[in-house]
Amino acid sequence: FRGVTVGVMEPPDGVGFIGFLARQPSGYEAIAEVDTRTLAIDTDAFVGILEDRFALMFGGIRQLSAQLLEANKGSSEAAADPVVDEEDCPTTPLDLVERLVRMSNHGVFTNSNLDAVMALARRQVERRWQPGERIWSEGDISDSGFSIRHGRVRCWNEAGDRRFKGGAGFGLGFLEGLAGVPRRVNAEAETVVVALVDQISTVVDVLEDNSDLA
Repeated sequence: FRGVTVGVMEPPDGVGFIGFLARQPSGYEAIAEVDTRTLAIDTDAFVGILEDRFALMFGGIRQLSAQLLEANKGSSEAAADPVVDEEDCPTTPLDLVERLVRMSNHGVFTNSNLDAVMALARRQVERRWQPGERIWSEGDISDSGFSIRHGRVRCWNEAGDRRFKGGAGFGLGFLEGLAGVPRRVNAEAETVVVALVDQISTVVDVLEDNSDLA
């Protein structure tokens, strides 16, 4: 990428998949360093297979989630310090319509099937944590993810190479849940935190019924 090597792929790794799944150019070149034998598949054929075989689709989601977790290790998110106005702290939970509108305005769901977004919104649960309250600990089961509605969450791991803060609109825990790995960080409320919580099992069920969203 721009003359910089961003990775070396070896069997059984693949290249080019992220670009066509994102419907965007890959942004990098792939160059064979030695004699290489590869297996290629047509984009339309592969998308058709993913739509018909959710197990294969979810296997790809799980692998990509794990790779993104590793890529974010030690990232510049450590400098993030979201501003929180305590006067704006919500006192009443969002109703179903408000949750639906909030999700529909998020980039991930902008062009998604409304029924799929509704299925997720119906099963979201709004929760609140007080300053200093532990939300989860490193090594806990990753059975849920949440989108912060208000407040600031401090995250860190015991090794000290993952440290960041998240504020309103920030999502936490989804990559770990989809990757099927334990929590990689401790998460603690720095302020009053209000968040919408999704069970990973619910997310997977909705993805299985809506291949475009997946």
